[in-house]
Amino acid sequence: MHHLDDYLTHEENERIRQFLDIFADVEQSLKKRLRLPLGVHSDVSELIKDYLAVNAYWERLARELDHLRLIRNFLTHERSSENGYPVAVTSRCLERLQEVRKSLDAAIPISRSHKKPVTMVTPRDNLADVLRLAFKREFSQFPVINGGRFSGMITENEITRWLGRHVQGHGTQLDLVVVEVRSVLRQKESDRRHIPIFRFMALDAPEAEVNPVALLKVAAVRARPLLFRTCCGISPIC
Repeated sequence: MHHLDDYLTHEENERIRQFLDIFADVEQSLKKRLRLPLGVHSDVSELIKDYLAVNAYWERLARELDHLRLIRNFLTHERSSENGYPVAVTSRCLERLQEVRKSLDAAIPISRSHKKPVTMVTPRDNLADVLRLAFKREFSQFPVINGGRFSGMITENEITRWLGRHVQGHGTQLDLVVVEVRSVLRQKESDRRHIPIFRFMALDAPEAEVNPVALLKVAAVRARPLLFRTCCGISPIC
C-alpha cells in the first residue's frame, strides 16, 4: 500500500517540512513578543489575537498567519500512518510564512532610533531649581524619578495651580527654594490622580508595537521629541 507521501515529490515533502519548522519558529517568536513562557502550550489563534492587540500594524500578517494556521492544523491533525500528509504546501504559502517570521524576528527596537537622554528631576528638588531648569531648557514638564523609578510628572500647569492655591490660602510671600517637587505632586487635582496617561514599554520593543497615537500619552522612556517636548527622548529609568 502506498502512502500519499509516496506520491509527493521530494521537493513537496521538503516544502512541508520547512513549513512546519517555520511555523514552530513563528509560534515561539510570538510567545517571546508577548513575554510568555516558551515551554507552555498556547493556542496559536489566541497568540495571534494577543499580539495584534499589541501591534496594530500587524493586521495583514495576522490574517495571513491565521490562514496558514489552518493549513498547519490540517497537515498535522489529518496526517495518518496509512495515507501520510493530506495536502501539499505551495511555494507561495511557504513564502508568506517566511514573511511572517521575518516580521517578528527582524523587528527594529524602538531604542535604536528614539533613545536619548532625558532631563529628570527628583521629588526632593526644589521648585526654584525646577523653574530655572524649565526656563533654561524651554521645557514645560519633567518626569519625576525617585530611586530609579517613575513617580509622576511635574508640569507648568500643576505648578501654576499649586501657586494659585498657595496665594489664595497663604498670601503672596513664598520662598520657592524650600518648596519641594513632592509637595506639588501631592496636591495634584483629585480628578486627575488616577487617569492612565502613561504607558511604559521595554526599550527592546519593536517600533511597530509603539502605536503613534499612544505616543502622545507615553512617558519619558519611549516618547518622541516632537510629540512630547518635555521628555526629550527615552531612557532606561525603570
